[in-house]
Amino acid sequence: MNSIRIPAAICLVFAVGCSGAARGASPVEAEGPGLAIRVATYNVLTSSDPNRILKNLQLLDADIVCLQEVRNDATHLKRFVDQLKMTAAYAAYGPRSGAGMAILARGTIKPGKVLNMAGEHDYGFSADVTIKGETVRVLCIHLKSLPRPLIRGAMESMGARTRQAKDVVELAEASPHPVIVAGDTNSLGFFPSYVALARSLTDCCAACGTTTQPSIFVNRAGYRIDHVFVRGPWAIDAARVRELDGSDHRPVVAELRLLGPTTRPAGLEGPQEPSR
Repeated sequence: MNSIRIPAAICLVFAVGCSGAARGASPVEAEGPGLAIRVATYNVLTSSDPNRILKNLQLLDADIVCLQEVRNDATHLKRFVDQLKMTAAYAAYGPRSGAGMAILARGTIKPGKVLNMAGEHDYGFSADVTIKGETVRVLCIHLKSLPRPLIRGAMESMGARTRQAKDVVELAEASPHPVIVAGDTNSLGFFPSYVALARSLTDCCAACGTTTQPSIFVNRAGYRIDHVFVRGPWAIDAARVRELDGSDHRPVVAELRLLGPTTRPAGLEGPQEPSR
C-alpha cells in the first residue's frame, strides 16, 4: 500500500536484494550452492472451494507449503496430501476447532512445538522437515486476527499479536537448523508484530522488493499480511504473491537455496501431530 510508511529497521532488509543471504548466514556460507526449494504459504479459508484450492496448490508446485484455516478431513487436508503426494503435519486451532494449520512437504516431517496463548487460538507450530538429506525447521503461523472495525480492531489486538510474534522469533532463534517461518501474520509493515519478526528474520519479499503486492483484499483495498521469512544459511532467489483465486488470501511463494549443511536428518512418515 502506497500510504504505508516502512520503518528504517525494515528498509535495511531491502539492501540484501534477491539472491542475498538471510540473517544468520556468514559471507562464506553465502557463496556456495545448495538445496533449492520452493516454499509457499496460503490461507485457504475454511469455507473455500477445495477443488480450486487443490488446483492452486498444484500450480504453486511447492516443496514446502504452510496452510492456514485448513480442515483436517477428506475434502481438505487429507485430499491435498493424497493428490499432491506429500507428507503433512497438522495442528488444530484448539481442541474444539474444526480447522487449523498444516505443513506439507516433499520429504519427511517430524512435528515439534505448538505455540499457544491463554484466551487465544493456537497460533503456530513447528516441524523439522527433511528433503534430500537436508533438515530445516519450518514454523507455520497464524497470528491473532484483526477484529472489525479494522482500525480499532488492529489497535485493540496489537499487544497479543506482538507477544505472539516475539514467541515465534524465540522459537526460530533457538533452532539448530536453518529456519523457514511462513503464514498469515495479520500484520502490516509498520505493526510492532511485523517489526519484531523482521528484526530477527529476513522477509523474503522485502529482500526481493515485492512487499507492495497485496495478499488480501478488504472492501477492495489490498493489504500484505502473509509472509515467508527465513533465518540461517539461505539465499533468496525470488519471492512474490501469486494472483490466484479461491480464497480471500493469495499465496506467497519464495524460491530458496540452502547454502550450508544442516544437522542430523529427522522425520516421520505421514500426517503427524505436534506436541502441546
